[in-house]
Amino acid sequence: MLLAPQELKGEKFISTDGVLLFYHCKHNIINQKVFFQKDAFLFVLNGCKHLNHETQSFVLEKNECLFVPKGTYTFSNIASKDSYQALIFFFEEKVLLTLPQTKVIPNTPQISFFANKVLISFFDSLHLHKEMLHKNDFLSLKIKELFLLLFHYHSAQIASFLRYIALRKHTLLDKLTSKDYLFENVETMAQELKLSPSMLSKKFKNEVGITPKEWLDSLRLSQAKTMLLLGNKTISQIATDLNFGSCAWFIKRFKENYGLTPKQFQKIAKNSYF
Repeated sequence: MLLAPQELKGEKFISTDGVLLFYHCKHNIINQKVFFQKDAFLFVLNGCKHLNHETQSFVLEKNECLFVPKGTYTFSNIASKDSYQALIFFFEEKVLLTLPQTKVIPNTPQISFFANKVLISFFDSLHLHKEMLHKNDFLSLKIKELFLLLFHYHSAQIASFLRYIALRKHTLLDKLTSKDYLFENVETMAQELKLSPSMLSKKFKNEVGITPKEWLDSLRLSQAKTMLLLGNKTISQIATDLNFGSCAWFIKRFKENYGLTPKQFQKIAKNSYF
């Protein structure tokens, strides 16, 4: 299940290979915490991005890029001329397997880098074909095209990220996201990992930066949005299917996260999409 963080608002386009987010805000955002469930590639269109993760800090200007490994980050967006804009690609590791194999992968640190003219033209083309990005096959091809362009024009940077991926330890999150089903509760997650609930909570919080319950709730709420938009079930049925405990609790949690009740969201979203 590939998700973009709920804290990042913008137009989302979804395919089986990844999610593309057109992120846009008109004001500064300072020191906001965000959790990336999947690896990402970030390109700043306008403004400035400050990104902090454990011992690493990055400052990205306009036309600058960065590979962002999954994990918890603190970020600030500094608007330029009343606007901060970025493209963020969240992708599955399997996409990297489509790249040509390199014989030697250098042991170099992760760094940000400026996109060349060809890559900038590629990003500009995405704006021109937004209506096509709703098609799964088209977006998947575009994500693969992005990585091939990176491999050709920025081989050192993508090779460094490939090395990071190859040496990365198999984490709790990897084990949980490899499953194609939604866990019923934290206890079933602990059983899957052969840990006690208390040990899972401790290890998960240290690794991911949020609790297992917060992570599971984010998956449920995102799934609820999809069901409200594309399904025919009632609010009560969705609350039951996603194990929210009660319809009232589901409505409360949904409104806290999205600023709308499920019914309000369904009405606005369906009028917008259809």
